[in-house]
Amino acid sequence: MPTPTLKLLDSLEPFGFNQDHFRAIHYKREEASIEEHRRYCDNKGYFTSKTNNDVRERLEVINGLLSCDRITKREDPRVMNHVVQLAIIEHPL
Repeated sequence: MPTPTLKLLDSLEPFGFNQDHFRAIHYKREEASIEEHRRYCDNKGYFTSKTNNDVRERLEVINGLLSCDRITKREDPRVMNHVVQLAIIEHPL
């Protein structure tokens, strides 16, 4: 669903989630853009393809890992890089 995707993007931004991270988890890779994806989500009541749900699920993994109390250095860019890689491993496309 598009609305949770937008909320996830909003919640990850303060932790340094950026364009490079988004491209890593998106099925279009280098063509992907956070802003374009936001516009797409704003215009949809539901996703029509599995791939956009896959992106949302990867965002959920990232958010869940960053929400873990055991991770204390969330602002460290290396943490986000590793969490993004874990989301890709946990939810392959």
